[in-house]
Amino acid sequence: MQKIRPSEQKRNQIKAVLQAGTLEALENLQRLGQETIWQESLEAEVDEHLGRAWCECESSTPRGYRNGYYRRQLTVPGSTLKVSVPRMRNTREKFSSRLLKAVA
Repeated sequence: MQKIRPSEQKRNQIKAVLQAGTLEALENLQRLGQETIWQESLEAEVDEHLGRAWCECESSTPRGYRNGYYRRQLTVPGSTLKVSVPRMRNTREKFSSRLLKAVA
């Protein structure tokens, strides 16, 4: 089974909403768009911290490893978003998301 990043799953959900074309579905479009932006930003923070992209081979001295995700709801002005926050293990430095601190 192929692994799919949460941000890719969000993009697939947006495609499904656009295909449905109902008013209710279109109301979800804004929320899904915000969730996608947050998801991609969280994943980019982890890529930067580890020094490599998702599914990219490790360097000779790895800075840590991805270790799945946990679900979290974020309350931002206008809506509540559901995102998957990346986990890491065996990192040299403790990782703390700057984005999540901003909404805490």
